[in-house]
Amino acid sequence: EDMGAPDPGPPDTGPVDPEPGLLIYEKVANIEFLDDFRHVRWLPYGEWAVLLGAKGDLVRYDPATGALTGLLQLTGSMRDLEVSAEGDFVLVARVKTDGSSELLRFDVAGDTLVEAESIPLSQGEVQAVVRGPPGEGFLAVAHAKNGGGYITYLHRWSPDGELVPALKAWASGAGAVDAMFIEGDLYGGAPAV
Repeated sequence: EDMGAPDPGPPDTGPVDPEPGLLIYEKVANIEFLDDFRHVRWLPYGEWAVLLGAKGDLVRYDPATGALTGLLQLTGSMRDLEVSAEGDFVLVARVKTDGSSELLRFDVAGDTLVEAESIPLSQGEVQAVVRGPPGEGFLAVAHAKNGGGYITYLHRWSPDGELVPALKAWASGAGAVDAMFIEGDLYGGAPAV
């Protein structure tokens, strides 16, 4: 057996189309923004992504050029970020400096974001925002300290402006810090948050 040359491996066939479950990682050079980017959401057409930092930097990432462009600087404690299914607006969940919670809606206008409205949440400290069932808007999860535990609240907001505060509430030992919507295959066909 000849042990001279190493095995060259399979031939390079170019870029790989992602399969479900395949993560393609690309390092993004950043020397301009000092924020700790914790939330990233792609617009559905994939042309650019929105990044949200813990200190309030809202930044556009262009994968074609690798450029990061500052869009807005927000105050308060940033908790989460979500993009509408159509890609026409972005929601930011934050706790303001006065301790109140809100969702901020920003309309997508070309390559930038324009603030459209503030949606105050009257109960709990917002932790997450996720797209809900198709046609039912968005779900915001908040919690409030209650004795030795927490009460977790689920609020529903729809793009037509309807806010249903505390749609559901339950006691928990530890407050919720994140959420996701599941279409229904996981729990016997019932959708779940």
